[in-house]
Amino acid sequence: MPSNINVGLRGNLRWEFAPQVLSQGARRHNEMLYNNTKQVLGDLTKDIEKWMKANAPWKDRTGKARATLSATLVTNDYPTPLIGVITLSHGVPYGLWLEVAHGGRYSILGPTIDYWGGRIMRLVSNMMKSRKGMGNTVVVAHRTLVAGDRFY
Repeated sequence: MPSNINVGLRGNLRWEFAPQVLSQGARRHNEMLYNNTKQVLGDLTKDIEKWMKANAPWKDRTGKARATLSATLVTNDYPTPLIGVITLSHGVPYGLWLEVAHGGRYSILGPTIDYWGGRIMRLVSNMMKSRKGMGNTVVVAHRTLVAGDRFY
């Protein structure tokens, strides 16, 4: 059932479908965007882990510290506001010391966040902007400080 909505002095807007149809379409669009973003973050998580292993600044003795570096995507189901969190970690007990000892000289977690954080935000933001009808979308990044972070 069409309905008319007065939009002021410039004229009238005529709905050619019920407003409920528009809200269903918006919900489907948001769900699609949510799932696509989750997929992109999952793919990026694999790239981040490879990057960490390739760019860890220490010299390997056993190779275990490098081999057990991990990037993991923890996700929620739609429609929660948080799509996911990428967690970076060491898989060896002495990983903390690689991050904090010697002034962070052997740190990989902080440099990984520095390298990938902005890239992820730009990618997700551009992905949202490229969707027709998205308008202005704001993406907010949250960085948790961990042992070994440099303050400058």
